[in-house]
Amino acid sequence: MAKCINFFATFLLTISLTHAAVIKFTGKANDFSLSTGFVNAALLNVTLNSLKSGDEFIIPANKYFTVGGIIVKNISNVILHIEGSLIFTNNTSIWPKTSDGKVLECLYFENISNVTFTSSFFGTLDGQGEVWWGLLGYAEYLENRPRILTIAGSRNLLIENLYFKNSPYWTVWIHEVDGLEIRDCEISARRNDFDGHDDYNLV
Repeated sequence: MAKCINFFATFLLTISLTHAAVIKFTGKANDFSLSTGFVNAALLNVTLNSLKSGDEFIIPANKYFTVGGIIVKNISNVILHIEGSLIFTNNTSIWPKTSDGKVLECLYFENISNVTFTSSFFGTLDGQGEVWWGLLGYAEYLENRPRILTIAGSRNLLIENLYFKNSPYWTVWIHEVDGLEIRDCEISARRNDFDGHDDYNLV
């Protein structure tokens, strides 16, 4: 019986190791057309939601233009390397929305566990938020603006070595999370502070 149990445990470990993979993002780099933005967003959604336990996902050291609405749920035991830049569109008229008109976040993660968001040296998440700011922007959009990163209902997360730039709204919103470490990250929002919110560096 013990031999059977040991064999089964070895079999499961082999299957787990077989499934683990290093997956590079294959989106189109250095192309800032809207069509590329939609294609890159769709590819991000499919690839991130397909990650298996043990996988490592790498965004290479290039600039990738994308629209918002990257929604990732139910992944665990993965590492997300952002070596390049994800640059979100500043075209507010085509920003993805819910059926009741609320804008989707740039990046939204829910029910994830044991996930590391990392970079070798300050991978960038650029919200291009300038168009959403200021008196005219705030008058039009009010609080209906996307955050760069939202994480909900998750556990055991590490966020490190990332640069969050010019979020349209709050930069990061993390709630209902058990076990979170944020280290060596930077936040920059070069704007006049008209909307009543503040931004802080995380170091």
